[in-house]
Amino acid sequence: MADEIPIADKAAKPQSVSVDGQTVTQRPLTELIEANRAIAANNAAKRPGFGIRRAQFRNRGTT
Repeated sequence: MADEIPIADKAAKPQSVSVDGQTVTQRPLTELIEANRAIAANNAAKRPGFGIRRAQFRNRGTT
């Protein structure tokens, strides 16, 4: 996945290109955004704590 291009860069480029009789078409931007969210969710789930920060509160009263 080292060759991934950020969504902002893909949004700035045309959706389809034709050169020397060959046509290349990219996926729709909404599909790219959904895929990016899914990848981010999977990466967060793989981290320790499953992307949720846990903390323990201690009551250190003033008595």
